[in-house]
Amino acid sequence: MKHIVKLGFSPFLIIASDSIILIVMNMMLQKYGGDMGDIYISAITVAQSYFLLITGPLLGISSGTQPIFAYHFGSQNLKKIKEAFKIVISFAFLFCLVMFIISMCYSNVFVAMFTNDAMTMPIADRAIKIFCLGILMMSIQYVLVDGITGLSNVKLSLFLSLNRKLMYLGCTCLLPAFLGVSNIFYAQPTADIYASIVTIICFIKIIPSYLKSHGVK
Repeated sequence: MKHIVKLGFSPFLIIASDSIILIVMNMMLQKYGGDMGDIYISAITVAQSYFLLITGPLLGISSGTQPIFAYHFGSQNLKKIKEAFKIVISFAFLFCLVMFIISMCYSNVFVAMFTNDAMTMPIADRAIKIFCLGILMMSIQYVLVDGITGLSNVKLSLFLSLNRKLMYLGCTCLLPAFLGVSNIFYAQPTADIYASIVTIICFIKIIPSYLKSHGVK
């Protein structure tokens, strides 16, 4: 039970922190948005709803393959672990590439499903495009973090997840204060790109020795 709770704590904390970030973001929009505060909140709600169409399936791909990594980790099969990472990252990257193209070309279609307000629509459309600037890098980050969890290195995966959330939270608070409320949307891609780079570096530096120490050769 202790091991199960330990493995499940990481995704729980991620989901819980998402709720906190949403609350803080709405507070920042209300605080710095002035008379446009409610419009910005409506626009970012549309963008976040759209973004779930990307993060939902992506999370399904990355977390759904954890048993594969766990199985090959238990059987100490390094070749299969490497092969699994290559396949899952390729699939996740392809999915995000398709969604990136759709987001850049047809985001206005999705916005129209939510609102026909002339002031909200262009802001929501811009928000979606900005939100999706980092999704190609995010596809790698999701797979690596969930893969690391599958390899039973919960401490590292938890650190990498919280690292992204803290960057997101920090950008959410600082961007509207120093660069204007319209730039709060850049908190998402900034956190995605930054966290992906950190995750890739940690994966390359730490995981090979971690696997070797557990007899995976």
